[in-house]
Amino acid sequence: MGSQLGNDIVYSTYRLGVVHLASTLPENTWLGHTYPGEAFAPLVITADDSDGRIVAAVNWPPKRARASFARGRMGIRYAENFKPRSVHQFRAMIATATADSSTLTKPWHLLLDRYKAWLQPHMQDAGLYPVQYPDAIRNAHGWMHVSLHWLPQFEVADIRRLYKQHSNVFPWIQFWGQMSNYQRDPGEGRKGRAIPPLQPGEKVGCCVDRPSVHHRYLPELSQVCRDITGIGGMIGFYARPKSPYQAMTTPGSAELQFLTNWIDINKRAGANTFYLDVLGARYFGEALDVAKLFKVKFPKNTIVEWPVDIYPTSFLISGSLWGGPKYSTRPGQSPSSLCKELDCITFVNFGRYLLDDRIMFLGRSNGDFMWWGHYRKFDHWTERQAFLLGAKFDAPTRFKGQRGWIDPVNPVVKSIVQEWERVTWWQRRPVYHDQVGISDVPTGIDVRRFVDEEGINLFVVDNPKALWGHAIRFDGRRIALPAKRIAILIDKVEQNE
Repeated sequence: MGSQLGNDIVYSTYRLGVVHLASTLPENTWLGHTYPGEAFAPLVITADDSDGRIVAAVNWPPKRARASFARGRMGIRYAENFKPRSVHQFRAMIATATADSSTLTKPWHLLLDRYKAWLQPHMQDAGLYPVQYPDAIRNAHGWMHVSLHWLPQFEVADIRRLYKQHSNVFPWIQFWGQMSNYQRDPGEGRKGRAIPPLQPGEKVGCCVDRPSVHHRYLPELSQVCRDITGIGGMIGFYARPKSPYQAMTTPGSAELQFLTNWIDINKRAGANTFYLDVLGARYFGEALDVAKLFKVKFPKNTIVEWPVDIYPTSFLISGSLWGGPKYSTRPGQSPSSLCKELDCITFVNFGRYLLDDRIMFLGRSNGDFMWWGHYRKFDHWTERQAFLLGAKFDAPTRFKGQRGWIDPVNPVVKSIVQEWERVTWWQRRPVYHDQVGISDVPTGIDVRRFVDEEGINLFVVDNPKALWGHAIRFDGRRIALPAKRIAILIDKVEQNE
């Protein structure tokens, strides 16, 4: 932006958003991610503090596209084959924006607003928007993440005890690895511990390609699941498409039949919610065709791993904070931290601003366990980020003898849930507005703005050191911040009106 790269930042749609320092990008190598699958939207933005530019694929129905970028360049690549003398049409949005000092809106906010203004009417016409979430998912604070394959010995009493102890906060248990035997630590057999035997060639893990429930959990697991759902609780089991992954949108697709059969098996085993792995992270057909599966083939109580902008469902976004080995983001890093030595990090505000009213789950999975609780002394960073983003909890659990190391309900989780319940958070259907309109945020405090369905502003305040005597400014007014670690402020002006 301007005559030189300077402090230009490239915003890309991998996971829930990543940023690159433009001056460190390769000059002759294009980077980027393909939509749908790796990227949650087919767009890329370059912006500095004052100006920005977007390049986005705006085809309807959406086409498979790769939003690409190199040093000082952005583009859209379509991986399609053309026959001689055929005609194809592709549409692109190429727009610029300048920061608005009157509303404290950043260029990337304004550019995503342009894309949202194009996308939402098309989704509405297709019956995909607004997303109709079941009340059970909308009103839940999250789930307790139980990895059955990490249990050296499965004791159904542990599941009953977990639910009894924490169902007032999380009346939802989400299971991984119900199709697997115990997954040992390397060398565990040399420690003298009694461990379950494996059959020759038996595969173990969270996500093995085996729909049936492993015999080590039967029949006790199905019984406790039915007991929990019978009193209004929620039980989820793991499922995923068949590997190697293929499109599921062709007539009579064996891949789609495999997944729907797995879902039926989970139903019979006692599940009433359904986690579908990798569905947002891989290509399974043209985006609109896959989106329609959520209306006609998949249960309403469905959550998929990673977001895609037009999929009308809930998303697991755990792992979007860390980002994987390439990004390896750590607490406290932001786009302003980028430098030659730190040239790319995750930036979850970006994707959350685009998918501002979608239900998301953040916590244990895909590496973000590293900052849950007091682990490594990062002071509950994962929980606090979930709070700031308005995400539900993917909360880890611990059993005697299990490799897990933390309980699902800790003091910060309790504080967040108390605030949510105090203001009836989920019933308000809050929409994420990032920090639009907010200024003078004190150092050491983070504040995000949401707007509920009545138009009332809600300010989510993360004040980890409980600093006192501070305030923000919004709409020309000073708003005092409480000396609490976790707080939600309701804008009194809007409320009185």
